[in-house]
Amino acid sequence: MLLVGVLPLLVAWKAPENSCDFVAKPHHPDPHKLMQEYLRRDFRGDFTSANAWFDSAIMCPGHVPGWDAATIVASYSIRDSRIDRDTAHLTVDYLQLGTTWSDGGVKIDPGKRTIRFKLEKTPFGWRLENHFNNWHISLPSALGTSKIKPNDRKRLEATAARLQY
Repeated sequence: MLLVGVLPLLVAWKAPENSCDFVAKPHHPDPHKLMQEYLRRDFRGDFTSANAWFDSAIMCPGHVPGWDAATIVASYSIRDSRIDRDTAHLTVDYLQLGTTWSDGGVKIDPGKRTIRFKLEKTPFGWRLENHFNNWHISLPSALGTSKIKPNDRKRLEATAARLQY
């Protein structure tokens, strides 16, 4: 019975190439919940190192580069979503403080940033499309996971206070 319901989706779905390392196991039956969990884990800084949950949440974990930069954010929210039968688009607003690099460098650049995420339904559940240029981590995550210098820490904390973090 299950195969009958899955067969049309298997025929229509084009599997990613082998170098993609697609996780072909059932995960993430709800695109909105997947996005909420992705945002929570990203904010926490989980993806600044290898992460099995992340690999199960995206289309091509084999094509994601290592982290060189992370956007430091005070908050995020899903503003808009459109979910169809096999694709979903969710718009996420971030309150950005700045950027940090893996070597500890920091650029203060506060403001509102918006990203539109695309998700695709596969025979194994929903997956985020790959378009990751950097992570969106909280200030405590940034201070705990990178080599930020004391003066830059103070500047970030002052920026967060001005934005009523």
